[in-house]
Amino acid sequence: MQNAQQNNEGDKVEVKMQRVSPMWRLTWLIAGVGIGAAAGILLAPQSGEDTREWISDKYNDGIHTAKTKAKRMRWRVGDWIDQGQERVTDAVNAGGDALKKAVKEVGT
Repeated sequence: MQNAQQNNEGDKVEVKMQRVSPMWRLTWLIAGVGIGAAAGILLAPQSGEDTREWISDKYNDGIHTAKTKAKRMRWRVGDWIDQGQERVTDAVNAGGDALKKAVKEVGT
């Protein structure tokens, strides 16, 4: 009887674990890593001034990297838009040519 009850409780735990989405687990993992990194930085054996300078440098590096990636993405999106416009223009021109040809054939 006790064995069956333990199995039932084990099933409940397994069901509860399955309900947690992978995205939720990833969120908690990232939060844990961030908290651990922050604690490591704040508890490191450096002076406060050195730590603040290091944090400031990392922040500025991150901002620079984000701006660079955003600029590259804008260029890529601009290229995709240009390519899309060219394809639409080509399709419209081909449709116009086909219409003119059909009109000529019907008129003859």
